[in-house]
Amino acid sequence: MNPNVEGKIVISGILKSAQGDNFDVAIGIVENDKFYKFWQNALPVSLSDSPLKLNISVNDQANATANPGDRLQFKINYENNSGVALENVVLKAVLGGLMYDFATLKTGGYFNGVNNTITWNAGNMADLGNLRSGASGVVEFQINVKPQYVMRTFRDKNFLLQVTAEIETPAASAAEDIAVKINTKTELKTKGYYFDSAMKNSGPLPPKVNQATTYTIHWQVTNFSNDADNVMVRSTLPEGVAWLDKKSGAGGATLEYNDRTGELIWNVGKVSAGTGVLLDPYEVIFQVSLTPAAHQANLTAPILGESALTGADMFTGTDIAATAPILKTDLPDDSGVGILKSRVQP
Repeated sequence: MNPNVEGKIVISGILKSAQGDNFDVAIGIVENDKFYKFWQNALPVSLSDSPLKLNISVNDQANATANPGDRLQFKINYENNSGVALENVVLKAVLGGLMYDFATLKTGGYFNGVNNTITWNAGNMADLGNLRSGASGVVEFQINVKPQYVMRTFRDKNFLLQVTAEIETPAASAAEDIAVKINTKTELKTKGYYFDSAMKNSGPLPPKVNQATTYTIHWQVTNFSNDADNVMVRSTLPEGVAWLDKKSGAGGATLEYNDRTGELIWNVGKVSAGTGVLLDPYEVIFQVSLTPAAHQANLTAPILGESALTGADMFTGTDIAATAPILKTDLPDDSGVGILKSRVQP
């Protein structure tokens, strides 16, 4: 700043706390990451109680997350804090968000589908015609989250369902809002093949007791609406199955096998929203060898135990979990195998 230069900084916002706050202001310089003050001042700001008060909850909570298909129950509590009765009170709730299923809406108010607004007034709630001093009440409505994600582009992520409520009279008004975050869904698929272009397999088919047959296994991760992090997939190799240390695919570098525990651990890490929906699934491919025991003769033998995925939703903060069933030698995704080539031969 040159000598004798003046300027102005304007800060605007909304205070919602009736207790108010202090605004502390200081001017100075920063040297070596330390702030040296030349001047400072504090301005106390207090708010008087609004003559009208609003409070919104969803499923009896102040904050909530939801999944596709969930039923949401919103309650809007209102109160006249003024010292006089208020006439011709109008309460409105504006619903915003791509994931609302408006066909499931149930409400005692008037719903305008053009601007997605529910209105309560003396016509459908007699108490709003003359709201006495100190009087309070509640309005409710229920609506479902759409059963499927609305994903057309990469911008369709981090879905919010918002409600903005406003209560007003000719003399006063108040507003409040709430937002519901939609959780992502992550899916894990385990696919097994004998006939696979990714890796060539060998050994008898159908498998035979005390003879090794190799199989290729694909783990595929799909993630819908929000970025996921700390994603990990785990499974174990069953009896008679050996790890061949052959792996490929985008996730091949982070797949590890513990030969002491027989556990497979795929440290997937971060999975972007839209993976497997707008993009191909995130995949790792690996090969194992099955040597059936005598007691497995005439049965379909397991190749890989149940697989479990864990992680965290980066938008809502909730835990993510998914599972894939045990993979056996019937290999439902390999059309070249079928039931006749799946049972272990003596």
